[in-house]
Parts: sequence; C-alpha cells; structure tokens
Amino acid sequence: MKKLNMMIEYTKLVIVLNLFLLGSIESEPPKATLIFLLSTLILSIALEILFIKIRQTRQLKYERYLCKLERIVSREVKETDNAA
Repeated sequence: MKKLNMMIEYTKLVIVLNLFLLGSIESEPPKATLIFLLSTLILSIALEILFIKIRQTRQLKYERYLCKLERIVSREVKETDNAA
C-alpha cells in the first residue's frame, strides 16, 4: 500500500510537471506534447508494473495461506485417525 501511495504522489507530480512543460514551451507545442505523451507513457508502464507486482505478491500470500491450511487439515485428519 505504501508503494501505491508513493506512485499516486509520483503521478500527481508528473502531471503537474507536464502541465508546466506544456505551458512553458509555447514556441514549440509539438515538442511539449511529445514530452507529455512520453512521460505519460513511461508513467503508465511503471504503474502497470507496480500493479503486476502487487497482484503477484497477493497471489503468493494466498498460495502460502492455502498451503498452511492444507497442512493444518491434514494434521487434524491424522490426529483424528490416530485417535480412532
């Protein structure tokens, strides 16, 4: 969650920077637009990578949880079989 908040703040910063660039480079609008589009593309790729990492981490935690649950269930079954 901390990384996500950091990326949101980074997104805000990049948007403000891009708006500043669009306003300050009035003599060369195509260049400013290109800078805006490239930085937005880089930002979207970075965010997508972050979301993929978050999904992988959640999946790994879920798989670990399932393994622990399976071990507990198998242990309970063995104890029940031994008691019978």
